[in-house]
Amino acid sequence: MTTPLAETDPLLVALLSGIAARAESLDERCARAAAAPVGEAGEPDEAQLAGWIRAFSPADPAALHRRLSWEGWSAAEAARALSPAGERPTGAPLPDWLEDATARLGLGTADPAGGPETALDLSDLPFGALWEPWVAAALGRLADDRRAARLPAASRRTLARGLG
Repeated sequence: MTTPLAETDPLLVALLSGIAARAESLDERCARAAAAPVGEAGEPDEAQLAGWIRAFSPADPAALHRRLSWEGWSAAEAARALSPAGERPTGAPLPDWLEDATARLGLGTADPAGGPETALDLSDLPFGALWEPWVAAALGRLADDRRAARLPAASRRTLARGLG
């Protein structure tokens, strides 16, 4: 059984919470801001909204307003969602998709997915270091399959190199 590092590693918790916060949709932030009590809403972030307008369509400032209206939002609602009222609460549970990704990649556990047998070094392959956690997760899932357990270790290493 592995020990979740998320319970003991505040840096990992902060990293995963940051990923969850940056991945939230405007819809999620608008809903949270709309539910916030008026006194706790904070000031709308007009400066960030202005940055969005410049990035979305510098030649047509009204384009972002039109796009927001297609989703049923006003510029004021979007600005409020960018205020502290729309921020993800500290300590909020991670979204299911992030929990699933961390489990599949072995993040947040003392043992990477699949244990020591899936520990591998793909650094000699192009972008190998980026592929290592994904390959380890795939091999970990393969190790859980009774039929795949008959696959010789040399064949699993060949498969890992092919996946990378």
